[in-house]
Amino acid sequence: MKPILLITPYFAPQTHAAVFRVYKLAKYLANHNFKVHVLTVDINYLYNEDQSLLADLPDSVEIHYARYIEPTLRGIRMALGGKDRSFKAIKNDLRLESDGENTSNLQIRLPLTQKIKKTLNQIYSHAINTIHNPDAHWTWRGLAIKKALQIMRQHDIQVFYTTSIPYTMNDIGLSLKEKGYKWVADFRDPVLIGKYLTPSNRINKNRKNLVRKTLEKADVVTVLSSSYPMVYGDFLNIAEREFVFIPTGLDEAYIPDKIMVKENYILFSGEFQSDYGKEFFASFSYMMKLIEDKDIIPDIYIIGRKEINYPLVNSLAIKYGIQQKIRYIDHVPQAQLYKIIVESKACLLISGRYSHWWTNFAKMVDYIALKQPVLAIVPDPSEARKELSKAGIGLFLDGNTEENAQLLLQFFNDDLRLEPTDYCSRYLAKTQVNDFAQIFKLLHNN
Repeated sequence: MKPILLITPYFAPQTHAAVFRVYKLAKYLANHNFKVHVLTVDINYLYNEDQSLLADLPDSVEIHYARYIEPTLRGIRMALGGKDRSFKAIKNDLRLESDGENTSNLQIRLPLTQKIKKTLNQIYSHAINTIHNPDAHWTWRGLAIKKALQIMRQHDIQVFYTTSIPYTMNDIGLSLKEKGYKWVADFRDPVLIGKYLTPSNRINKNRKNLVRKTLEKADVVTVLSSSYPMVYGDFLNIAEREFVFIPTGLDEAYIPDKIMVKENYILFSGEFQSDYGKEFFASFSYMMKLIEDKDIIPDIYIIGRKEINYPLVNSLAIKYGIQQKIRYIDHVPQAQLYKIIVESKACLLISGRYSHWWTNFAKMVDYIALKQPVLAIVPDPSEARKELSKAGIGLFLDGNTEENAQLLLQFFNDDLRLEPTDYCSRYLAKTQVNDFAQIFKLLHNN
């Protein structure tokens, strides 16, 4: 078997969206005659965890850890033996209850002294990360490089993979590339633009330089959105570099049995962002007034971190008088999430008409792979619209509030149906891993 090293700070048992692209590579590359080594951080400060993800990996996958100390007061205290103040520990201590009202926001439930500590920690972190950048993973860089070199020499590994962001992964990749190893640089996010830039020109300059050098030095550059080459072409004046578009794929092992009768709900999966806006909620509220048979009106499931989703969604729900139709569900394992998705009437992708045009949303991967109808408010043109259109599952709410409400009414009355296309299989893990495997084999043979 050909050995390969995957380097990422985001790996199982973490359960956020950034984990699953590389996780599926680790899980299924053995089917393509690869011996997989994963290098990741030794502690997870920020995210939920699901230990079953580790159990689902084949025994042949070897996971290696390099010490990571978050460059915050919390990270230093924990490194010195202090109390575990990671997200999962705090969440467990608070014993968050099942209803959203009691999980509205971790921050507002902290006593005043804790809020002061949080503010001081943010000031400290900003100061430290301004001096040492490009991001909070700079403390992992040196130890990760040392550990990666040790692993590659010990197991005769010639090809390695990094995921970006965080930008520190580009820095690690450049250092290993200088040692003569072959590098696949995978870009999940191109956040070098607009509001995603930091207030510090120094940090932005450093990040842009790292990305530019990566595009110059990496043997292969892969992207999960076909729009990324345009982003980098415009902002970095990169025109000649070849990019390989490989969307993330849903793990077929978790696909539930086909559902013959749908339940009466629609769902939003993931973290609702503050810039997503009110348009869908206004249209849904208007539609409710048009329906005579109130039993037709679906519930809206909001699935994801309650402490993020509840305060943002609930304020909109109250404004438009639909709070009684919304149910908040905290993080659930992948298999359970997919069952909830396939049992729904439709899924929501409501980022808005004027933002995130370049984004191939993690939640959209699930919707397309599971061939679920998607009620979408997205830019025209955009990556999301292009991919949903190819998949045949997008119902685009492009009109005003009344027009959107009429379109929703037609859909819920079964007067409007969507037909998935064969393109949906592009978003399965089998396709994703096969595409990466071909790249890795080519590098091994050259």
